Amino acid sequence: MCETTAPPRLDTDQLRDLYRSGLPAVFLMKVPDGLPHRLRGCLEELASCPQNKHINDGSLLGRVMARRAVEICCDVPLSKIQLTNTPRGQPRVMLNSGAARPGVSISHSKATIAVALSACGRIGIDLERLRPMSSSVVTRVFASDDAGYLRSLCGRQQEYAFARLWTVAEACAKARGIGLEMLLNRMGPLGHEHEGIYEGDLRWATGLLYGNEAAAIACDRLRPTVGCIQRAPEMTLDELIHAC
Repeated sequence: MCETTAPPRLDTDQLRDLYRSGLPAVFLMKVPDGLPHRLRGCLEELASCPQNKHINDGSLLGRVMARRAVEICCDVPLSKIQLTNTPRGQPRVMLNSGAARPGVSISHSKATIAVALSACGRIGIDLERLRPMSSSVVTRVFASDDAGYLRSLCGRQQEYAFARLWTVAEACAKARGIGLEMLLNRMGPLGHEHEGIYEGDLRWATGLLYGNEAAAIACDRLRPTVGCIQRAPEMTLDELIHAC
């Protein structure tokens, strides 16, 4: 667990180039203590839509962030960007401009919100604050080798390893578009590395974010690195207000 020095963050031009090269583009935001009146009104309007009735404020903020992310990466006006839901409730970008539609994934912890875009198909991102391991989750979700590895650790090492494997599982589930349904069945082996391939088709990477959260990303085609997350630019409240 040696990832302690934060690498320099990408600017929006670098992030746009990354996205156009086929790698995931990630945006972060620290959860604010309070929201400006205009942004609060925007969230209330989103929450009033039937498709969003079970979505909490963190996910709603993520959807506003996703509109801004698409505007940056796809060079499409906000007026032509819509976010809808898949039949399983996951976010989906709709563009009224004829541009290629990006894959999108949103995650939030108590402290951070993350949005990931991909021009090359499926994408999943997940954040998890470090916390004590749940033995029942380990037994239900992870392959026996991964479960045995987790149980061989203790203290902070175990917390980090558990959060790392859980975020990889969640990111892969989101990328496949099946969410929690995938996690109700035992995952295939994930291993103990920081990058890998899940069942031959999803590339994933995981690592620490802000020192007390694990983060993972999974996508098609080009292999991501955890640097895609750790170097992600942080959105401002002004950018979210702009995207409302």
